[in-house]
Amino acid sequence: MIALEILDVKKCMADMLAGEAFDGFLLCEANITTGNHFLIDGTLVDDFYDENDRIINQIDEGYIPYKMERSICFEIIKGKRTPHSFRFTFLASKRDYEDILGDASSKDIANLTLNIIYANGKLTATTAVTHSSFSMDKSAEIAWDKWVRDFFRHLEVAVSDMI
Repeated sequence: MIALEILDVKKCMADMLAGEAFDGFLLCEANITTGNHFLIDGTLVDDFYDENDRIINQIDEGYIPYKMERSICFEIIKGKRTPHSFRFTFLASKRDYEDILGDASSKDIANLTLNIIYANGKLTATTAVTHSSFSMDKSAEIAWDKWVRDFFRHLEVAVSDMI
């Protein structure tokens, strides 16, 4: 697990809300506080989407692809005033585990989580790996943390380790 301060807040927010950079993630939850409180639970309602929707949007993992909710999140956050706070909990798609984890085993990985949190004027990112069974092997955590750092580097978003 790592905790990063995102130094280039505007660039990251533009990539996350107005661009497609985060569209490959699943949205577990978006918790946004402006003048009131918004909670988007990304858990799929199974019978809402037909088979065609599922194929087109690659809906198959129990959570909604972020790209399908991004415009709603943008509408909530946009405006002249900065939001009071927010927390986005993203999950990597299981289809991407092999690319993300490389040689690390993905067989016992339940979730690769990326939290983006805005509070008190600071934007931070934290990572987590949830195993489906107990493991002393930290190779998945190391690989996920490296992938997240590389993700921000690819976006040209400056980050700094939090102590």
